[in-house]
Amino acid sequence: MVGHIVKVRFAILILSIGIAATYFYAGISAFRHPEAWMGFLPQFLRDNPLSTGILQGFAAFEMALAVWLISGIRTVLASVASIILIAAMIVVNPGGVTATFQYISIAFSSLTLAVLAR
Repeated sequence: MVGHIVKVRFAILILSIGIAATYFYAGISAFRHPEAWMGFLPQFLRDNPLSTGILQGFAAFEMALAVWLISGIRTVLASVASIILIAAMIVVNPGGVTATFQYISIAFSSLTLAVLAR
């Protein structure tokens, strides 16, 4: 029984790190190279004169979510927030189909994390 609990906790840690790494990478890269990430914003946000600030705000949110996931605090809620974020990204920017396949793996990893952390 103890071995099973250790395996589940290890799986939770690995999933948390993997999902968080994705958000950290995207957030840091969006700050360093906003022009490369502008295409991921929906057109109505790209047309906004504050688009760079919006992108940086979103990047900060992604990095905060990454910290939350790694912290182990209320992991289920952090995982659900990740799922909602990914779903919103797909719904708000359906034209970004090239990234959708990546979003699916993040969403299902987040769902698995939520189930294991319950």
